[in-house]
Amino acid sequence: MGLDPALVQVVAQLPPLLSKHYLSVTPVVGVLQAAPCEALRPNPAEVDAIFDMPLRFFSEADARHSSEDVRMGTHQYRIHFFRYEAFEVWGLTAGILIAAAEAALGREADFDVLGGGVDYWQLWYDGRAVRHQQPLEGRAQAQLQR
Repeated sequence: MGLDPALVQVVAQLPPLLSKHYLSVTPVVGVLQAAPCEALRPNPAEVDAIFDMPLRFFSEADARHSSEDVRMGTHQYRIHFFRYEAFEVWGLTAGILIAAAEAALGREADFDVLGGGVDYWQLWYDGRAVRHQQPLEGRAQAQLQR
């Protein structure tokens, strides 16, 4: 993205979670000190576009938000979609941003995050099958490890 690491203040690390391709992803949350989005240059192999979106949108139940229940292995979980201007944030990225919004705002999202399925953060892959681990205590508080 052409982002100078010196411009980012790392504020937290979320627990690892499993992508649909069975990759373990450890999100790191940072605050951009300067440089507007227009100054960043996306790597086309990794990023479609760079834009900013208010974090609170990932915790509000409104017309921008929709979801779909799917399966990973034998486990059901909910995928979230958020529309903003010409962009759509969904899947793993949306799940990460929901957790970040819950932690930053100090409250759970206004919508049903799990939909009767398992928590995204509880799935892991052991090389043979998708497994489910015990839930974390207090979603909004436990998501961020400071």
